[in-house]
Amino acid sequence: MRAMHLDRVMCIDARCYPIPWARDVYESELSLNDERLYLIARIVNNRATTRHGRTPKPQPAHNQTKTPKPQPAHNQTKTPKPQPAHNQTKTPKPRPAHTLTMTPKPRPAHILTMTIAGYGGVAFEEGKAHITTVAVDPDHRGRGIGAQLLLALMLAARRRRTSLTLEVASDNSAAQALYRRFGLAPVGIRRDYYTGTGLSPDAILMRADEIHQPDYANRLIKIAVELDCA
Repeated sequence: MRAMHLDRVMCIDARCYPIPWARDVYESELSLNDERLYLIARIVNNRATTRHGRTPKPQPAHNQTKTPKPQPAHNQTKTPKPQPAHNQTKTPKPRPAHTLTMTPKPRPAHILTMTIAGYGGVAFEEGKAHITTVAVDPDHRGRGIGAQLLLALMLAARRRRTSLTLEVASDNSAAQALYRRFGLAPVGIRRDYYTGTGLSPDAILMRADEIHQPDYANRLIKIAVELDCA
């Protein structure tokens, strides 16, 4: 995430939370380069489709019109050796049809119609990481975007060999199910954590330990494959 993304990020934030973060909070978080990681998820609307099939490659014309090579007369006055007919009538080798009809290459669709659909962040401290926020635009939910964001954040935390924690509203069962999928388990309740935010006041604290171990790596690989096949 960069400062230029904040207008769209704050729009999503306002749609997801009754009291969104102020712009200066985002700017402050983004300034902590070594201690924070904020990501955005982007989708492509109306993705252009292209065909990749090739037509059969035509054979060069000299293979179609080649005439027998005449033999020189050995007992008569030797005349210059005639060149094979295919060298006299050889036509330029045709290119494959897909090259002949190629139109100017369009710019990739994602440059034209890219939309920020979600974002997430993680704060790093010595020996641990904490998910600060994850949000997906309501118009783009149900596509696995939240899971992809969380996967990327988990991978970043894992590279630092840390445990990971987060808070989630006690009545947000969908988010809790997503976090359990990533191996986070409830470890406590923070009463009135969300008071004044418009959310359920209590938060469930969830935690995943030993995320640098091979077993957790296998969990993330499994999730990545599932998301890729979805």
